[in-house]
Order: sequence, then C-alpha cells, then structure tokens
Amino acid sequence: MSDNKNRCLITGLGLICAIGNSVEEAWKNAVDGVSGLRDTETVDTNNCYSKLGAEVRGADLEDFVHAGEMDRVSKLCSKAAR
Repeated sequence: MSDNKNRCLITGLGLICAIGNSVEEAWKNAVDGVSGLRDTETVDTNNCYSKLGAEVRGADLEDFVHAGEMDRVSKLCSKAAR
C-alpha cells in the first residue's frame, strides 16, 4: 500500500466543450471524428488572421441563480459540474 496520504475520489464526470455539451455527446463526436472548429462568434475576429475557433455552442448558460454576476468561464465550469 502506498504511503501517499493525498487521495482523490472521482464521483462523476462532467464535460462541456466544442464537440459536445455532455460527456456522452462529446465522446460520440470524438469517436465519429466531428471537429469543433467553426467560425468564431464570441469574440471579434476582424483583425485576426483566422476566424476559426473551438467554442462551446448550444449550452444554456443563463440558467443559474446568479448568472448575471458570472463570467463565461464560470458559467461553463458550473454547467459541466452539473
């Protein structure tokens, strides 16, 4: 047995990314070779050499009690944790 006192217990899995808004959807799209690269919509790309990005799409990020006080990253993390 290990002497390491730092342990981790995984009790669930959450995922939200450019190829899926759930573990199941992302896994299916990854296996099927679906790309998450599309034209970027959440940032201005006018002065960029590329307009492509791997953005999360189709996720309702406003269904939190304090959604108005949260930035996009916090909303994405909270959505994945649910």
